Amino acid sequence: MPFILYSAFFISHLLNQEPNTDNCNTQRLLINSLTLLASDNKQLHNAARFFKVSTVIAMACSKMSKITKQHEKTWSLLHKRLMEMEFNFQELFNDNVWEFLQKKAASLSTSVGYLVPCILTSTAFVASTGSLISHKQHEIPFNLYFIFVGPPSTGKSQALKEGANLPMSTLIESEDIPNFLLDKATSSGLAKTVADNGKGFVVSPEVFDLLNKLLKSDDENATGDSQLLCELFSGERVSYRYASEKTREIGYNVPFSIVGATQVPFAARLIARMDQGHGLLDRFLFIFPTCLRPSLQDTEDALSWLESQPLKSLTDVFLEMFEYHGQRKVVYKFTDSAQSLLNDLQSQEIHDINEAIKEGNPPPKCKKMDLIKRLAGSLHIFNHIASKLLEGIQPGPPPQRITEHSVAAAEKLTAFADSQKQIATEVRILSM
Repeated sequence: MPFILYSAFFISHLLNQEPNTDNCNTQRLLINSLTLLASDNKQLHNAARFFKVSTVIAMACSKMSKITKQHEKTWSLLHKRLMEMEFNFQELFNDNVWEFLQKKAASLSTSVGYLVPCILTSTAFVASTGSLISHKQHEIPFNLYFIFVGPPSTGKSQALKEGANLPMSTLIESEDIPNFLLDKATSSGLAKTVADNGKGFVVSPEVFDLLNKLLKSDDENATGDSQLLCELFSGERVSYRYASEKTREIGYNVPFSIVGATQVPFAARLIARMDQGHGLLDRFLFIFPTCLRPSLQDTEDALSWLESQPLKSLTDVFLEMFEYHGQRKVVYKFTDSAQSLLNDLQSQEIHDINEAIKEGNPPPKCKKMDLIKRLAGSLHIFNHIASKLLEGIQPGPPPQRITEHSVAAAEKLTAFADSQKQIATEVRILSM
């Protein structure tokens, strides 16, 4: 009887908290709850299990409801705060490569902070078509999930086109390979496409639409999309069986990456949907870079500067990159100094986890070390090829030892992205 009284109170609370929401099936939740309570006492155990799940769903829906009700000014203030956490992207690149990227961003009337995620994720995808990263006898794929966030009309689409869409479309055409680009996908469509093509690259100017549809379908119908994305990131073997079709098999370390753009309120909703304890959020890099657009004069000056350079397009970089990775197996390892730095970072991570457990706190859940290795590999490859092309030299294959500089740069970018994501995750910020 106390359980029934509690359940009645819980239902009343839901009715008060979620009278009008488009983000969860509260009405269905209530009907199922009442049905369970109306059954005989033998169903109490099942009812208790149901309410545990229902409580989690209700909490997620409450958080989503808070987010969707925020005023536009709230998001502008949040974005201002996040942009004040400035990051020096110059630390990631060789000097000549950094100058080129600055001019390229200005010529497109966009921000270099938008261009960098596109470049690094495209590098990761191309590298993953024929290479792996090896560390302590453990091989991992290059696969990256990267989302950059900013207001409308600040050049996000231009960055995606130059740094991802155009190079990959050219690669597909010039190498006569099946189209691996995805900008829309249903639950079953994603698994089928990756299984059939042996690879997949999501490039989306509004990545919220695609990911929100997949995650919402997973929440409401248990389609397994969150698990699929986690498995693709980690390079696990996946098998999907459909009633009316053949079994779809996705092999180990299949190349699969995601890069996309969205706006601040949509990013907050995505983070809330991903933050369900299954680890998907930890696999995504979110950045909210400074996105002030260059002046018209800056754009004209950048276009003139690019005309005098031996490298004018990022597409040329990725075509060269595919030559060294698309046709042969490459395993990247780390130099001794890079290995030492990785050991220090991993030791700190282990210490933090152990301390949290001893103090009775939830241990930090993250894919920090995996992300650092993948970003370091991408920086290592891109810097080598782009730098040589800017010098007017045929690049040749990148060295197969990733340097300490690349690992240190990757660690800084990962820490920056994680700190911004943590702020964006805080409900108190969203409710200010």
